[in-house]
Amino acid sequence: MLALYEVVSVYNPDVPQIGAFANLNIAEQQLRSLADDIDRLVVRKNELSTGTNSVTAQLGNLLQSVIDNGIAFDRIYLYQDEAELPSKAGFIQAQQAKLVRLFQSFGDQDYSIDRKNPDHLQVWINRPRQYIEIIQQMIDEQFTPETGIQVDISIMPDQNKLILANAAGEAPDVAVGVNYALPFEIAIRGALQDLKEFEDFPEIQTRFPEGLHIPATVGDGIYALPDTMNFWVMFYRKDILESLELPVPETIDELQTYLPELRRRGMNFFYPTAGMPGIKLFPGTMPLIYQNDGRFYGESIDRTHFNENASVEGMRQLTELFTIYNAPYDVPSFYQQFRDGSLPIGISDYFMYNLILNAAPEIANSWDIALMPGIESEDGEIQRWSAGGAESNIIFDDSELKDEAWEFLKWWSSTDVQIAFGNTLQITYGEEYIWNTANIEAYAGLPWNSSHKETIIAQTEWVTEVPRVPGSYMLEREVSNAYNSIILDGENLRTAIDLASKRINRETQRKLEEFEYIKDGELIEEYPNPEFNLN
Repeated sequence: MLALYEVVSVYNPDVPQIGAFANLNIAEQQLRSLADDIDRLVVRKNELSTGTNSVTAQLGNLLQSVIDNGIAFDRIYLYQDEAELPSKAGFIQAQQAKLVRLFQSFGDQDYSIDRKNPDHLQVWINRPRQYIEIIQQMIDEQFTPETGIQVDISIMPDQNKLILANAAGEAPDVAVGVNYALPFEIAIRGALQDLKEFEDFPEIQTRFPEGLHIPATVGDGIYALPDTMNFWVMFYRKDILESLELPVPETIDELQTYLPELRRRGMNFFYPTAGMPGIKLFPGTMPLIYQNDGRFYGESIDRTHFNENASVEGMRQLTELFTIYNAPYDVPSFYQQFRDGSLPIGISDYFMYNLILNAAPEIANSWDIALMPGIESEDGEIQRWSAGGAESNIIFDDSELKDEAWEFLKWWSSTDVQIAFGNTLQITYGEEYIWNTANIEAYAGLPWNSSHKETIIAQTEWVTEVPRVPGSYMLEREVSNAYNSIILDGENLRTAIDLASKRINRETQRKLEEFEYIKDGELIEEYPNPEFNLN
């Protein structure tokens, strides 16, 4: 390490220490300290490989900083020997440029919601500017020439204010990239267009996993198209499992048999709820319940099925991972512990995939992903249910350009457009800009690792979502409360679930009365469970 530092230091001899290589110096000092006291290495392994400031972590951070060094070209000049390069701007020129930018900031801004032409389709997109610039270019080159529809794109100021914008008559025709749970909140208030009213909707619907339509289903209508998908898969360190001669586990039962072997070596297993510091969200609590054939609601939502036997069994298996098998309950950073090998196997999502793929180069060939471990049913099939909701696209009901809006959503969600956008995004901004489209067919054409694509596509067959219905926020909260009571307070499983079910039913009844499904304590109209009412 010292030799490497001396090689690079000659390029900047006037600086006593090069800040960019501080991690290298720290790693060297730690290694020398460990070498001086080799007998205590067993109790200082955090300093070597498992701690957040270990030698392994320092070298990993150095590799990442070298890759992401921030060096870029503003412009390239081609000139002959006798030509002169442009001189650097002087003080007056620099101040003049700043003043010009200041005055321009008071004028019309690109992609502002204030720039509105009533004859054009108004599309608000909940994404950064660099995404929008690519989308605008694709619209100008493909969509508008093909359809004749003029589109004005705006950066969405706040997706949580779309309901207020609609009430004030300021909502767009189309909103793209909103949180997958938001369409229900707007649709149940009568503000969204039912997409099933369009004749070709059944054909467009098949582009996405069926379970992703559940959160946008209200009654007989579907009020959003999925835009992106947050897949959940199992991450594992190939090098560690091979050294322990452990095959990739297919079921939770098989995984549980690995835990004693892992714990003997100071390692463990990561389950998603351990990475949720506050409320335990559905993606963490739902899978094992659904894999045991449990559900949170029956055909109607007026009474929860959280306290039915199948759901109770799923909750028992979930909590026993922590109370009996001693999986860590709180993991601040699965990414860090996966890198250092202390958590060589775990379940996580697209965001962790992107992080490990692009920010952990030191283990680039030492890890892989596999299908979600599940529960084997009586017929021998492994149930691998997992969540997958991310972002959705909607059309507002008061739009005067509904047909044009539908044409835009069909175009945007098409396979060719999604492939072109995903490829352009990575070519333009880098490998970390991975496009997690909800269009399953489009995955085949995206620049992902081939084996990883196969795993993700196979997992989409088991992707579903918990219904978004009146009072479902209380369901998510009370399932989390029951989970915490059992694990942290030692509460009896049945007692915690029964108490949670009473609270869920009480809040559901109140919300059904608010939306006039119940009046004076009498059920006027049943609210069907979207899981049973998709088609």
